[in-house]
Amino acid sequence: MLICVALHAEISKQFGVDPEFLANRAVIIGDGERDIEAGNLCKALTIGVTTGTKSEEELRNAGAKLTINQLPELLEILKR
Repeated sequence: MLICVALHAEISKQFGVDPEFLANRAVIIGDGERDIEAGNLCKALTIGVTTGTKSEEELRNAGAKLTINQLPELLEILKR
């Protein structure tokens, strides 16, 4: 969480961007619970991908907003 806060603060300061604007537009893609938990702490859209060792259920339980089985599915999600 500290990394997210520091990064948001630095970008906000350098470019005059509202931190809430950044928080609501970040996307974190991960194949583990910690990836998803970190994304949620940053208020990012979290997408779990089951190409690792974790199942869709485990990623959802960690807080993933969306899950995919293969990375090419990501393109369709990001086009929305």
